Amino acid sequence: MNPDAIILSRIDDGTILEVNEGFVELTGAHRKSLPGKRIFDISFYRHPEDREAYIAKLIEKGSVVSYDIELSGEGGRTIYAEMSGRLVEIGKDRCALTIIHDVTGQRVAQEKIRESEARFRAVSEAAIDSIIIIDEESTVVFWNNGAERMFGYSKGEITGEKFMELVVPAEIRHHPRAVFKALREGRDHPFLNKVTNFRLMRKDGSEFPVEVSLSSTIIGEKRFIAAIIRDVTERKSYEKKLKISSEKFKNTFNSIQDILYIVDKEFKIVNINRAFLELLGLERSEVVGKNCHQIVHGTGQPCERCPVKMVFETGKPFREEIPINVPEKGLRCYDMLGSPIFNIEGRLILA
Repeated sequence: MNPDAIILSRIDDGTILEVNEGFVELTGAHRKSLPGKRIFDISFYRHPEDREAYIAKLIEKGSVVSYDIELSGEGGRTIYAEMSGRLVEIGKDRCALTIIHDVTGQRVAQEKIRESEARFRAVSEAAIDSIIIIDEESTVVFWNNGAERMFGYSKGEITGEKFMELVVPAEIRHHPRAVFKALREGRDHPFLNKVTNFRLMRKDGSEFPVEVSLSSTIIGEKRFIAAIIRDVTERKSYEKKLKISSEKFKNTFNSIQDILYIVDKEFKIVNINRAFLELLGLERSEVVGKNCHQIVHGTGQPCERCPVKMVFETGKPFREEIPINVPEKGLRCYDMLGSPIFNIEGRLILA
């Protein structure tokens, strides 16, 4: 079961389309009552403007990874979370598929570690992620409950054993060895104090993708490495599905024989389908970012009754016959329909 919360919502009005059990556990809401509600109706964001910023970044980039945010949980408790999402198309709706990872426990754990080793142990045993401490010889000295669940080794089985030999696949053992070598020589290593993606190995020999955050510390005269390991199998699966969904949209957009393009309020083309490119005899790189009237009409300004211009002025769909200068064919008239595209706040942003 995926411990992360997952929500699928419509970008334009915030309507919740689907959630998983992780979202229900995070919020305390009833799953059947959520679809159809707007995200604002359940007071999920402690600071509503945070969602605006998240959605704006999602629209701009197409995807967001580990976006820090404060949420409201059951009883109004504060939840510190990382949100990762991607834009998806469902029918004619732009939607956000968001994975929410609760990092509240980790922040608390980090504070407890600074207070004392005893408190660190108490908090780490409640963590979902694996928390492991090994010495310079790769010997396991601490192995939390999360590590037991993730790798299948009990504390008794693995404490005192070599972490690299049991958990790290042979073909990548040179990476942790390089970290140990750098530490013994008093040097930093690129894998320290950052999140790195690896594949590790369970007790049954199966491999799985993880995110690993490594840090070193000296206790007495000995140096140790602490590793926080997160199983990202579910996330990678969703990322793959999101990529496939994005490719499906791209293929559908390009397979439509009618000419399609999307422009922003500065009349710059942000997307264009293959049919229009073939009609114009241009490459995508020659069109995207250029003014649509420059590409379509060869003019410096939009025409008087340009459907795109009228959409931005009225906020409503507008149809008009327009001339397009087709290479080797000259001017041809086309029936053009401009339609407005609104953001989550209801502001017209594209046509």
